[in-house]
Amino acid sequence: MSESFARYDEGVSSIFDGTFEDEDEVAIPLSNLASVTLNVRDPLDATVNGRSNVNCLAAGDVTVETSGAFVYHVRPLDLTIATPDPAVEDRIHRAIFKAVTSDSKPRTHVHTHYMWVTRRVGLCSLSMVLNQFDSATQAAAARDPRRDEYIYRAIAAVSRRSELYTNRRIRKSFAPNYTRTVFQIPDLENHGVRAVRLFAYPIDSIVSVKESYEGGDSAYWSALPALATTDYIFDPDLELSKEGFVKLRYRDFLPGTLVEVIHAGGIAVDVSGVPHELAMSCARQAAFMFQHKNDLGVSSVSVPEAGSVTVIETDLLDDVEAVWRLWVRVDAPS
Repeated sequence: MSESFARYDEGVSSIFDGTFEDEDEVAIPLSNLASVTLNVRDPLDATVNGRSNVNCLAAGDVTVETSGAFVYHVRPLDLTIATPDPAVEDRIHRAIFKAVTSDSKPRTHVHTHYMWVTRRVGLCSLSMVLNQFDSATQAAAARDPRRDEYIYRAIAAVSRRSELYTNRRIRKSFAPNYTRTVFQIPDLENHGVRAVRLFAYPIDSIVSVKESYEGGDSAYWSALPALATTDYIFDPDLELSKEGFVKLRYRDFLPGTLVEVIHAGGIAVDVSGVPHELAMSCARQAAFMFQHKNDLGVSSVSVPEAGSVTVIETDLLDDVEAVWRLWVRVDAPS
């Protein structure tokens, strides 16, 4: 049994090639193969894209050459993560090839190809980042074999940072990976507030709203009774809910209490739904990270006869921060 491993982008066609070999690592020619089958499985061992005992010697997405070399045309559905939840960022799919020889004593050779399927969930795309480069940088970047992987990592880091900076969730949350928002209600001259603003909005759904004077771990909150849905105002079509507010109907949230809201919401499922100025700001910051990947975090260098010279700022670009500032979530209800 042999194994291999490669990374793949979700839903993007690719090619995997190899050679069927015996235990001595000698190629097994097509003439000596009685059968070759392919199974593709997800982490729960469920069949992916109907690929169960696929006959690779018949016409299809696996081509076996006379030498024993083969080419597997990996289709988008082979690389699709079952859940649409963007919080699920990767999955391992297994492409299992089983070759049986036509010898008088048939031998079985199994090769498992592990496909690390990655969901690119950043707030901008690779092409948007590349478009930030001038022609010289484009040419230099094209010669870097790890260019795409580094940029994808930069996009992920910048996207996370933008959500921390704005104190809100841009990427939509889905069941069962809901967003949890916990507030401490201020004491405003002996009264609380009527509404609280959630982290993920527009709000798509609310699982529960709970109040407590003490707070505690997840088990503590799970045991608390939730407010009745008639006690608060929520409707995904209301402007109030689109702006992220949950408002009590008959009273204020009591001053000094903790309020927990389990909910789903956010702006975008993928890059196409991210507001243009926000996406472009992330692309610019990610491009900056790539262009300075060898000196990020370095605030100065030593130069002979010149002492220490500052070479790079290590914080956000000013124009990027200016855009992010416009998207900061404000707690106070409108």
